[in-house]
Amino acid sequence: MERLFGSDLVYIHSSTVRDDKSSYIESMRSGTVRYRRMQRQDTQVRTFGPVGIVTGQAKFEVTARGQEMVMELLFHAVWVKRASGPQFVSWQATRVPAQ
Repeated sequence: MERLFGSDLVYIHSSTVRDDKSSYIESMRSGTVRYRRMQRQDTQVRTFGPVGIVTGQAKFEVTARGQEMVMELLFHAVWVKRASGPQFVSWQATRVPAQ
């Protein structure tokens, strides 16, 4: 994660909590957040020079602060090609309302 995540990472959870690289990695290392399962669908990747934008829908099974959750999300992720290799620099997720 240290190499794959850019130092300028902005990770905005569907709960609106915002993490940077260090706080996001720490939340996983400490067990505050555990991703149990991720299923993607309708994923699309578009590239613009050194920038890749991934969009799609996903179902996440997560344990956050001891609470188990299942969330349907729409998301986008931004990756940038840098001298050191590709890096993940942005995430934004929005919950899909229950139907």
